[in-house]
Amino acid sequence: MSAFFDELTDGDRASLIKFLLDAQADERWNDPLELVIHLERETAVVINNGTKEEARQAQHFSAVLSKDYELVKRVATNVVAFINNGTKPERWTA
Repeated sequence: MSAFFDELTDGDRASLIKFLLDAQADERWNDPLELVIHLERETAVVINNGTKEEARQAQHFSAVLSKDYELVKRVATNVVAFINNGTKPERWTA
């Protein structure tokens, strides 16, 4: 896991993974990069239009994307496999 991802609160990490799980369940992308693109777009919208708390959390998600894109891609790959195939990883970041 990355040092930056470790700096997020447990709640922010859980929220990021929950966001990805919910988005994937709604859209059922086959390519994890499509899920990452969705996260990028949604964080921009929330930063500009959300409540202070939503914007704060979206800024954290955006920072994770910019500082450790590969980690987010690994999480997205695991989320896609879990939602589409029922394959739950031992760790979302593995």
